[in-house]
Amino acid sequence: MATAIAHYLKKQPADLTNAGAGDVGGWGGDLMTLYGEWRRDSDSYPSGSAYVDAKFARIGVDSTFAYGDLLEDADGYLIAERVRGNKNIVEAVTDHYRGTGGLSRFRDYYYQRFGGTVGVASDTARMMLITEKDPVITLGRNTLIWGIAGYATLLPAMLPNDQLTSFVDAFGASLDSRARLEAGMRATLRANQKRNLPSI
Repeated sequence: MATAIAHYLKKQPADLTNAGAGDVGGWGGDLMTLYGEWRRDSDSYPSGSAYVDAKFARIGVDSTFAYGDLLEDADGYLIAERVRGNKNIVEAVTDHYRGTGGLSRFRDYYYQRFGGTVGVASDTARMMLITEKDPVITLGRNTLIWGIAGYATLLPAMLPNDQLTSFVDAFGASLDSRARLEAGMRATLRANQKRNLPSI
């Protein structure tokens, strides 16, 4: 629920490629820690793209941006948007988990927060990692990254552009791939929902 509260209290920017303070309570904070892990492990994973492919939202893989984290980020964001649309919290949670929210969470999240394109998702990720517009974001980002990788670690804005591009492009591509995969599994997800929530 912490992600939902963050997104509700700090509405996303009108320009989807801008990073907002609400994002830090969800995907933005997780992306910062994933970046810190990559830089810590960069001797083994010099490629940001390879690191994202290996560690981002993978079931059973130890990561600060594991599959469960992405689920929480997507659900929290979508529940916050339902409340913003004049649902109370009970209605928002019920609609999300008993309605279609659990069937299309990644697609809905990808389209609503990231515009449904790899380019926007990549640009938004880059902005989250380099923006200096909000001192809260800057302080949080530096604290999270240095806490994982140490104070000698290059912050994202200091990294060679091609290396950062590899990292954020892989993040955008992975969100896109997950949304497409989910769309092809709708019947299976619906059957699982009916089995696990038999009152539907």
